Order: sequence, then C-alpha cells, then structure tokens
Amino acid sequence: MMASAPYASPCTCFQIRRAARVITGRYDAALAPLGLRITQFSVLAHLMTTPIALTALADMLVMDRTTLTRTLKPMLAAGWLTLEAEATDRRVKLARLTEAGTALFEQAVPLWRNVQRGVKDDLGRDFVRDLHDRLTTVWEGLSHAP
Repeated sequence: MMASAPYASPCTCFQIRRAARVITGRYDAALAPLGLRITQFSVLAHLMTTPIALTALADMLVMDRTTLTRTLKPMLAAGWLTLEAEATDRRVKLARLTEAGTALFEQAVPLWRNVQRGVKDDLGRDFVRDLHDRLTTVWEGLSHAP
C-alpha cells in the first residue's frame, strides 16, 4: 500500500503529534531488541547520576505523576530501578537505577546515538538544530501559559 500525501491539517497539535509518532517509532524500533522504549530510555538517562524524587522526575520529563507511574511500573518489575523513601522525608519516593538499569542504559546509548545520527542525516543537521531551538521556544512560551 502506498503512503498517501500528508494531511495538511491546520491544527498545530495534530502536526506535532504526527511528527512525534514518526520519530518515537524510530527510537522505539531501535531500542526494541533491548526490551526498551524511548520513554523508558529517557527515565534511565535522567537517573544515571543520582536518585530523583518522583515529583521532580515527572517535572523533568514533563509528565504527570500518573503517566510516570505507568512508565515506571514495568521498569520496576524488570529490576531496572527501585523506589525508596527519602531519608529526610519518608513520604518522598526516590527513583534509583539498579546495576541492571545502568547496564541496560549503557547498552542502549549506542542504539540511541544511531537513531540520533539517522534523524540528523535524513533531515539535515542545521534543520535539526533549528528544530530543537524552535521546540524549546514552544516549550518555554507555552509551558507556563494558563
């Protein structure tokens, strides 16, 4: 079946989500041999240097706590990370990578880099740099809007 021409929707959300699905699919396909999704890779990357409170991690990943919990559940079951109470406030839960999570992340980085390189090659390095700048501007301009 031939792909049809892209739908020229005037909806900004539709256009961004469509592009995000295509890009996410590339990363997920590359990481699939490790049983990892790009959303999980991002969690591992954020936890590589230090444990992070779940609320702070959700903020960093721009996720609500419910979505973060759903993302973490299979990662906890796989033994890639643990949750522990913070020493000074037992109500605060910290996510921490396990040795297995660290090893998985280290295996995943070359796969992730290959996709990064492929996207830059397909779209052009200057375009990707400009895209990152523009998406940062979108996030900064709209993330604090009511």
